[in-house]
Order: sequence, then C-alpha cells, then structure tokens
Amino acid sequence: LEHHGIEVASQARARWSGRVSEKLRAAADSIEADTPRLTGLAKTMLGDWGADVLGLAKLSHNHALYFLTLAVFEHHDLIKACNINMATLRRFLLRMEMSYGNNPYHNSNHAADVMLAVHLFLTKFNLTHRLTKEQTFAALLAAIIHDFNHPGTTNAHEIETESPLAQARTQGGVRRHARARAHRALCAVPRAVPEAAAMGG
Repeated sequence: LEHHGIEVASQARARWSGRVSEKLRAAADSIEADTPRLTGLAKTMLGDWGADVLGLAKLSHNHALYFLTLAVFEHHDLIKACNINMATLRRFLLRMEMSYGNNPYHNSNHAADVMLAVHLFLTKFNLTHRLTKEQTFAALLAAIIHDFNHPGTTNAHEIETESPLAQARTQGGVRRHARARAHRALCAVPRAVPEAAAMGG
C-alpha cells in the first residue's frame, strides 16, 4: 500500500511538472520576439524612482519582474560575481512570475516594483560600496520573493478564519511559513525550459 501511494504521488508530480514545463515554454515564447526592446526599456528604468513598472508589465505581457531583474543583476555585475547560471536564472524568474499568484496587489509586478526600489535605495544612497556582491544579491532576491504566494490577508485574518494556512502553522507567522513552503516547492520543480531558450540562454 505504501509503495502504491509513493507511485501515485510520483505520477501526480510528473503530471504537474509536465504542465509547468508547458507553461514555462509558453512564457518563454511569449517574450522571445520583443526581448531586445524590452531589455533596453528595463535598463532605462534603473535610475528612476518614478519608473512605470506597470507600463513595462503591460508591454511585456506581465514579465516586468523578468526583464527588470535581469537588468538590475547586470547593472550590479551579479551574474559574474555570484557565478549565476543565466539559463537557471531565467527559468527561476519565469517560474516566479507564473507562480506568484493572482492577488490584485501582491503579485509579480509588485515584486518587480519592490526589487527596483531596493536597487534604487542601494544605489542612490551609495550603500552598494558597503555591501559584498553576495549581500547585494541577497537583498534583491529577498525583494523578489518577499510576497510570493501571498493570500492577500493578514496573519490575524488567517488565524481567525481557521484557514488551511493557519491550521498548518499557528505559530511564527502564518504567511512566513507558507512562503517558505512555497519557495521550497518552487525550487524543487525540475528543469522545464531548455538551456538554449530563446531569451538568450
């Protein structure tokens, strides 16, 4: 019986991974043609507190997080300094956008906006000179994932309504534990976009 349960779980995971692969390939295809133009546009936004992130999201079919993160990481020379594999980074960003959730506010566009704000804060106040490349990377990554899978409610609301999130974790912050589980699940997804993806891998 235990072996059967493991087999069923394995088959379900394979089906889910297959759906993820299809969605990621579709996302990659959707931005292929406009990559040079959108990459250039994202780079022009890196010094502007009033940058129109939602405008970029509209032009890129909700890939503002993807393009802004690549531009910011390049600006800080994080790809080379932190030995980041570009194909892996692109897959990660596409998965984040696909899985962030449809919350009207706490979505991938909000993540892009916060990540850009952290970049501006670090650069405008000359804080990058006080940080290592790894610390800069950590700050930007935290901004990217900070509201991942956010339900749009407070911890108090989740606990008061005895939601599934609250029942799973009643101590230490309901949403924080939910985000941690979601991050682990996200990073456990098998590779789904070919290394030579059209975005430049």
